[in-house]
Amino acid sequence: MDIDAFIAAHRPAWDRLDHLVKHRSSLTGAEVDELVDLYQRVATHLSIVRSAARDPMLVGRLSALVARARSAVTGARTPAWREFGRFFTVSFPVVAYRARWWWLASALACTAVAWVLGAWVAANPEVQATIGTPDEITRLVEHDFADYYSENPAASFASRVWLNNAWVSAQMIIYSVLLGLPIPYALFQNAANVGISGGLMASRGKLDIFFGLITPHGLLELTAVFLAAAVGLRLGWTVIDPGPRRRTEVLAEQGRAVMSVALGLVAVLFASGLIEAFVTPSGLPTWARVGIGVLAEVAFLGYVIAFGRRALRAHETGDIERAPDTAPTA
Repeated sequence: MDIDAFIAAHRPAWDRLDHLVKHRSSLTGAEVDELVDLYQRVATHLSIVRSAARDPMLVGRLSALVARARSAVTGARTPAWREFGRFFTVSFPVVAYRARWWWLASALACTAVAWVLGAWVAANPEVQATIGTPDEITRLVEHDFADYYSENPAASFASRVWLNNAWVSAQMIIYSVLLGLPIPYALFQNAANVGISGGLMASRGKLDIFFGLITPHGLLELTAVFLAAAVGLRLGWTVIDPGPRRRTEVLAEQGRAVMSVALGLVAVLFASGLIEAFVTPSGLPTWARVGIGVLAEVAFLGYVIAFGRRALRAHETGDIERAPDTAPTA
């Protein structure tokens, strides 16, 4: 389709519809009829552009115009709570589900690095000597590691943990602007920290304490970090291989997907922070604390799989441009 000719042919109708929408409060009966007719015509134009031209700027312009015209014609409004519900039942889970293979690859790679480094540190006293003196390692293993979770009031600790976890995930989101290139290094650093800590604990026979303290919150926390990394890496790969669609269009869509994940992870990391502050240092038996962490992890993954798969089958992408053309109100 010749997009320039299409625009030239239909621009007068778009401009007229825009004018009528802006002055909808003072329209005559004939102008109201004209508004309805133009709304239907421009909605058809939008469908044609989406299916044939795939011009993101034109799609955005016509989407906004059709949304405002629909509001003027029908008076339809989507309550804010419904938009909130759509985000958590469609937008966030479908973006996470679509990135599932990047997500899984990030998790497996980091787990492998952590295990290899942990085993290396635990089996080599000379490596431990480069990390700290025997007294420093003993203090870390016997006191500091466990005291970290209980030395501050739970509410204060929860907020601090949430901010720290949010910052780690935010780094992954920020790195997506650089096409995800720094993300593997950031993941390696995170995996190395976990592996070295585990290795030191294992060298003193405290591996049960390590997993008993890190598992309740760590499962959900690391899953969130891996998801943030996955969408950032997927955005970077889009530049290399956009598929049959235009690179700019796919890149814009993936960029909006990254922001959806960033917003969704705020809630996930808040839950992780609460577990770390109130469950990890609690007096509950280890099996109970670990069980709570496993339940939180299973619940989150089940939520993403159930809602994400359903949204994907409904051809949802989580892209705001493809959301219903209605305006949210309080």
